[in-house]
Amino acid sequence: MNFLSQEQIIAVVIFFVGILIMTLCAKYERKVDERLRDPKLKYTLLDGGNEDVVKQKNLVGNILSILGGAIALYGFVTFFLNIK
Repeated sequence: MNFLSQEQIIAVVIFFVGILIMTLCAKYERKVDERLRDPKLKYTLLDGGNEDVVKQKNLVGNILSILGGAIALYGFVTFFLNIK
C-alpha cells in the first residue's frame, strides 16, 4: 500500500528545504546580532558611520526569510493539493 504519491513526497522534501533555509537564516541573523553587540561597533553606528552592516543584515535576512517561507508554503500547499 502506498500512502503517499510521488508528488506528495516531493512536496515534503520541498517543505523541509524551505524550513532548512529559514533555519540557516535564523543562525545567520544570530551571528550578525552577536557581532553588532560589540560596543565599539555599536557606538560607531550611533555616530552615523558604517550603516552598511545593518542594511546588509536586513536585506539578507529579509530575502532568506521570504524565500524560505515561500518554499515551505509551496511544499505545504502542493502536498495537500495532491491528496487522492
